[in-house]
Amino acid sequence: MRVFTNHALVRRNHNLGRVLVFLGLGTLAAGFVISFTNPEAVIVVLAAAFVGTLVSQAGITFLNRWGRHPRPDEVIDLALKGLDDRYAIFHYSLGTDHVVSGPSGTYTVSARNEEGEIQYEDGRIWQVKPKRGIFRRGGRSELRNLEPDAERQANSAQDALGRWLDEPDGLQVTPITVFVSDAATVQIGPELDHQIFLHRAKLKDWLRRASGGTKLSKSQVREIAEDLGLEAD
Repeated sequence: MRVFTNHALVRRNHNLGRVLVFLGLGTLAAGFVISFTNPEAVIVVLAAAFVGTLVSQAGITFLNRWGRHPRPDEVIDLALKGLDDRYAIFHYSLGTDHVVSGPSGTYTVSARNEEGEIQYEDGRIWQVKPKRGIFRRGGRSELRNLEPDAERQANSAQDALGRWLDEPDGLQVTPITVFVSDAATVQIGPELDHQIFLHRAKLKDWLRRASGGTKLSKSQVREIAEDLGLEAD
């Protein structure tokens, strides 16, 4: 499988996360110093505490996504390891996070990290988590917006890919939602036929068996990668 990752974006967001964390901590430290040197400046201290907390939390969010290994793209690549060069995947470069194309069609992959059993019932998708110890409560909760989020990703990728295709209206990008946690099991069958929900362990076999979609040719994949300035990993 040919893997094309926007490493420049990954590095930029990782560095941005680090900057935001240090900037937020610096703002908090400045507010702490001001509280001792100028106790009357209550508004300034509160503003520093608020802004510092907000900025540092934003930085932590960036670091959790872009600095922690394995990243979602690395997990997906590992799950698809062994596919031949008829398959190609683009990370963070075609209007969404992950786009994979192969003999069976073109797909967006939305990576989810929820644990527990994923079920479909009464038109809703549920997460059932077992109780683990005293402090981790189990229970059943609805996973909202999975379907519209996956559909938006597919539409965004379809729009981005249109510029490289002679007949863009003929391209159909199918959304796949993939649960990547080892502690997740997916119990969603054909009753939800307009979107695909899978565990990452089943993604490769599903792609091999699927049929009827619109694929990108090797020359199209090469042209897209060259235009985006990406090289295969």
